[in-house]
Amino acid sequence: MTQPLFESLENRQLLSATISLAKGTFYFNDIASSFSGGTGSSPNQSLTIRNTGDASLTLASSSIAVSGTNAGQFKFSGITLPKTLAPGASTTVQIAYTASALGIQTANLTIKSNDPAHATSTVRLRGLGTAGAGGNLEPSLQRILDLYQIPVNVGDNNANDTTFPVRPVSPNSEVGLQRMLKSGTGNVTVQLLGTFVNAKTPATRMGWYRSGTADNRSQLITVNSSADSQTVNPTVSGTTSFDPGSTQDFSLYTIFPAFANRSTYSEDALNTWESNTANRRKIRFYPLKNSDGTTVANAYVFAAEDWNQAYDFNDVVGIIRNVKAAPSAPEIGLTNADGAPFFDREVFNRIEHPDTVRTNVVHDSSTLTIRNTGSKTLNITSIVRSDSSKWKISTGGPLAIAPGASTNVSLRFVGVGTGLNQTFNGSLTINSDDPDSRRRPFRSRPGGRAIPSRRRPSSTPSPR
Repeated sequence: MTQPLFESLENRQLLSATISLAKGTFYFNDIASSFSGGTGSSPNQSLTIRNTGDASLTLASSSIAVSGTNAGQFKFSGITLPKTLAPGASTTVQIAYTASALGIQTANLTIKSNDPAHATSTVRLRGLGTAGAGGNLEPSLQRILDLYQIPVNVGDNNANDTTFPVRPVSPNSEVGLQRMLKSGTGNVTVQLLGTFVNAKTPATRMGWYRSGTADNRSQLITVNSSADSQTVNPTVSGTTSFDPGSTQDFSLYTIFPAFANRSTYSEDALNTWESNTANRRKIRFYPLKNSDGTTVANAYVFAAEDWNQAYDFNDVVGIIRNVKAAPSAPEIGLTNADGAPFFDREVFNRIEHPDTVRTNVVHDSSTLTIRNTGSKTLNITSIVRSDSSKWKISTGGPLAIAPGASTNVSLRFVGVGTGLNQTFNGSLTINSDDPDSRRRPFRSRPGGRAIPSRRRPSSTPSPR
């Protein structure tokens, strides 16, 4: 008797390798070989090749090569071929650039593998040849943006030299972005494209602050090494993402250790170290564009200047995303003339019965500077003390402060204590038409210590 034949069919999924590259484009700069200092190459940058598939990835003995217009100026190293990568494994290729001329040079790094979907992968290589390091040997801002294929016009009449014309040549792509707002959900992000500053460790720092009040700042990133003081694509530490909130204006600042840690602000009115008031624009903004000329929504290039004798605006160049321009309005800002302990906290002390032999040292008065860094007149309707018997002020308003101007309010502590000493807390509220700070309190509450005795007290801050 013939037995029936049963056949089982099993579906089998084919396994394959998948190549994954950490970056698609690399940017370099190097001093051209015909100029002083142009005898070496740029520092190496690393390309990570990873196998994200479920079968072994094979790189044959001749699978990696450099081709293109300036292929001879780019070299790769650090990998031995042939190489096989197991699923999940990775390897690293080092890439360097040696400039043979001024300007931009390009090539492609091609990688052939057994990935069935990407038999050949291409990495773009872009290098910028410079005349040297520092001063008028640096690349212009326009050339840095050309390297990154960001097609904006910065207003430079000669992109082949370092000098940036102040005022910029018209027409140009610059936009007003002294004060910004977050434009959507998520964080605001920053990315540094280049730093061309004095050789110093650290080379530079940058961060953000609440518009109007320079001391209300948060540091984001630091370029730690002087080796990155004259480079595109610098190595940074810190954070490149932050949330300023959705309703309050904010601005950017940069710090330059080579100039005694001098700060540069995106609000022109705060750059008072520039003696020429017409040249106080120290951070410029341009709309970010893709290489095809299309505009990237809510993203801008920024370029900072740290000097007041010559101008190049390549000191710190970067991109900020998820922002929009704040509406035209007044912008209130505060400065504690004492400098300590904080911009929004004053501390006083006084002695009711001074020593008649040795002069007592007390701090019973101070100055609060109220400024307007906005684009419209700031109208202050009133300045209100929580306790008029303990503090005196030179004016309670109303005040009108023009854009870019400021006014000083004198504060005096007159509180009378009991016993050996007594501590008082109070607050000062400034009512204005700043749309995002209509009631700006001097929030940490100016405090005072009144000492009836003749002994000299310490200036201990009052509790919050």
